[in-house]
Amino acid sequence: MAKIDDVVNFFTDKGKQQHDAFHNSAALIPRDPRTQLKVKVDYTIDGSEVADQMIGVIRLKAGAQIEWHNIEILADTDAAGFNGEIGLVDAEGTFTSKATMGAANPVGSATVPAAHEPELEESTWIVFQIKATVPASGKVSFYIPYIALA
Repeated sequence: MAKIDDVVNFFTDKGKQQHDAFHNSAALIPRDPRTQLKVKVDYTIDGSEVADQMIGVIRLKAGAQIEWHNIEILADTDAAGFNGEIGLVDAEGTFTSKATMGAANPVGSATVPAAHEPELEESTWIVFQIKATVPASGKVSFYIPYIALA
């Protein structure tokens, strides 16, 4: 494994301290039982979508802790008005909004999460509920970051 120690002299003492702190932190990573993941899910709008319809984005296993505030949606120009809320749906079909987002504001804006957002207790669908603007066509990609037990 290559080491950066040979070039540390090019940096200030602060750089050396940052390097040492990183090296020490990196040594702890294998001991941490949690892993951060990000999944990309593509969706093609086919013109049959209507307001308040829910799109199943992905089903995550129990134990996942979703980073709602970091979810992103990217859309092509045909889907420029695509917007809605992303959240969870339970077995009865009840939707719980966790973030509002859309093509005009691609970075998720957390509306429900607070500190100590709980991990999923069971396998759960992450869904996108379409709001009033429904383009006739286009493609969107959802980027869902979450933390899971390794």
